Amino acid sequence: MKKKILEKCYHLFFNISSVFLFFTAAFKIISLLSAENYLSNPDPLFSFVPLFFTLLLASVLEIGVGCLLLLLDSIMNKAILILWLSILFIGYRFGLLYYRLSWYDCNCMGTLSKWSGLSEKTVSIFSLSLLAFLFLGSLLVIISRIFKK
Repeated sequence: MKKKILEKCYHLFFNISSVFLFFTAAFKIISLLSAENYLSNPDPLFSFVPLFFTLLLASVLEIGVGCLLLLLDSIMNKAILILWLSILFIGYRFGLLYYRLSWYDCNCMGTLSKWSGLSEKTVSIFSLSLLAFLFLGSLLVIISRIFKK
């Protein structure tokens, strides 16, 4: 009985994660389609690349991982995939923190703050919360699967 409940929790986490990833990718794609002037500016961390390409790459990764979460059967592979993606995003955030001294300098959700009416800080806190959910959730799944054996 306990095993079935845990398996349902895993699947719920993966389904919620894929929905989050699809939504965050959609926010980025909407921003890319809006043709805002700031998209041609250099990325705050990778100054040799326009922000447009950073957002495009992030949205492709999010859509790819979101699709794989729906297609893969292995719980461990799904958790490792989410952990990998969240570590990439955390690394980007730490890079911003190191070079720009702020967690809130990230355009991680594209122009969501402009068309939603939310402040950039609120959108950044929202994206950090999603990132924490993905990272901690995948880590908990991996740890629980390791200690299950």
